Amino acid sequence: MTEPKIHRQEPRSNLPQADSGVEALSRIRTLLGDKAAERFVPLWRQWVRSGFISGERFNLIGDKMLAACIKLGGLKPWDSVLEVGCGIGRNTFPLLGHLAPSAAYEGFDVTTSGIRWLRRYVTPKFAHFRFQQAAKIYSGLYNPQAGGDAATFKFPYPKGSFDLALAVSVFTHMAPLAVSHYLSEIGRTLKPHGRLLCTCYLLDDSALAMVRAGRSAIGFPNDFGSYRLQKVSMPEFAVAFDKNYFLQSANEAGLNLKGKIKPGSWRNEGGHTGQDLVVLEKRLEKNASCNSSAVPTRAGAG
Repeated sequence: MTEPKIHRQEPRSNLPQADSGVEALSRIRTLLGDKAAERFVPLWRQWVRSGFISGERFNLIGDKMLAACIKLGGLKPWDSVLEVGCGIGRNTFPLLGHLAPSAAYEGFDVTTSGIRWLRRYVTPKFAHFRFQQAAKIYSGLYNPQAGGDAATFKFPYPKGSFDLALAVSVFTHMAPLAVSHYLSEIGRTLKPHGRLLCTCYLLDDSALAMVRAGRSAIGFPNDFGSYRLQKVSMPEFAVAFDKNYFLQSANEAGLNLKGKIKPGSWRNEGGHTGQDLVVLEKRLEKNASCNSSAVPTRAGAG
């Protein structure tokens, strides 16, 4: 079945009643200073209005992801970390207090405002945290002015650069070919035995039964075989992938499932995170040296 054309999501008209972005202000003020905290509030509100993020508790979600990175991803304070879709720093801020100066963090995003803020206020105080905008990648939701295809975008980092990759609610808003390509690029840039921690909607028998019965917190009524959409008119709004299709794409990228998939609360069965939590580990390539290590370098934006 032909994939539907992706359209830009219409902005949300109202802010949530709880101005939960201000929960991050104390942490930002402590780590980055008063000016950074002052400039963060309008940025957060802009992202909520645009539908880029929800009004959920900012600090809590970031702290949960850091805990998962440590417990499930094996993150150490000296590791090299790649964050795909770093947004406005929800996962970055907890990492500022965890990663040592000898570590390295590279984040990229297709949006302009988040990367501009992070570059201006984070990198000057934490030089081992660097950010790039993948400005040429088209996203109907996040970057509709661009014309580049995410399915062909090469990550601007050398092979074998990172111990851990993080992709939180990224594949949720991408088409299947783009997801497969991103998994391939993550596999390329991870070190042997490096891990990817990601969240997404995966359809196994149990989840699919709930969706069909209308008992899941999020419905995906539009069936395209290997994936389902919440809204055909806005495909990037929410995408759910057949679990076997997703794991096969990961396998083709040299990534194996590590442990069990942690079901998300969207299934109405409890859950540590809203979406399903998946940890993938890079296979050791034949004749690859376990001691090889590349240092991430700053490259031009996508």
